[in-house]
Amino acid sequence: MSAICNAISACACRAPGGGGPPPPAGPPVIATHTVPVEHTSAVTSITIDKPPSVAVGELMVAHLMVTDDRTVASVPTGWAEIQNAYHANNRTVSYWKRFEAGDPANFTWSFNASAECGGSILRITGAIASGNPIDDSSKNQGSSNTSNWPALTTTVDDCLIVRLLGRHQNYVTIPAEVLYNNDTSSASNPGQWACHHFDQETAGPVAAQNATGASWANWSTNSIAIKPP
Repeated sequence: MSAICNAISACACRAPGGGGPPPPAGPPVIATHTVPVEHTSAVTSITIDKPPSVAVGELMVAHLMVTDDRTVASVPTGWAEIQNAYHANNRTVSYWKRFEAGDPANFTWSFNASAECGGSILRITGAIASGNPIDDSSKNQGSSNTSNWPALTTTVDDCLIVRLLGRHQNYVTIPAEVLYNNDTSSASNPGQWACHHFDQETAGPVAAQNATGASWANWSTNSIAIKPP
């Protein structure tokens, strides 16, 4: 009888088809994102819809690019800043929040004065469900042909790496995997803003990345590592 019980217990620990416990879930995934919002004329706020199909408890990451010497004056309820990089006339800011029952259909950030701007909200599935979902983050800014996303150091396997850019004129080529790459080319103070991402399967250093344009520009970047469950 005990042998039968032991056999049943051993089978219960195996994944379907045998071969030991189920494999890990893997890194979080950017499931959907809001269609990027652009304002090519100066405004005092930006409103971005919630991501398509977002469910209660799922992680959202917002990306704002703001031109001119402007700051974010007010943040919608529940959003926590990740990084805020600024140089001259270009700012890149990121925030996170888990979607809650009763959350509105869109979220509004306001500025201390009118600015041209762009933004999107990412819906991320498969991230850690409680606590701070950011394993590591960093920022960089400067004036040069090259924009640089700074290095990170992850503490757990299977992080999702998200890298955000804001750049004033003289655009750069974004590394893969590109989620979006937008510009406010009709604006009087034009800017490029983009997001790319990749998986970091093993905990440890995540190398910095560069993207080079044809000529000099002001730029700002955020690098973000998102924890798996």
